[in-house]
Amino acid sequence: NLAGESFPNAPEWNFAIGLDYRAANGFFASGSFSWRDSSYAQVEDPELTSLESRSLLNARVGYRWRKGEVYLYGTNLLDDDYAITRFVLGPVVPGVAGPPRVVGVAAQLDW
Repeated sequence: NLAGESFPNAPEWNFAIGLDYRAANGFFASGSFSWRDSSYAQVEDPELTSLESRSLLNARVGYRWRKGEVYLYGTNLLDDDYAITRFVLGPVVPGVAGPPRVVGVAAQLDW
């Protein structure tokens, strides 16, 4: 009987906001922030497969011209450690970790 139980991988609260700016001269900037409340991964073991709340901040800034763009980007800028999922496998509870903070430079050419 699971009456009154929340669904797995369905946090009670989610919040996300994104901003995007593009100037006529080619400059652009964008960012997004999201927050997810704690939840769990498996109906059979909600305590063992609990997933912590997490905050993610991503951003990008660069220049675009007619045939391409070049930009700086960052993902998980808050470097929040979190699990995407956990599952019970006998006496072990392995999981999949979220990606670490990544900062880089990228370019895109259109033809």
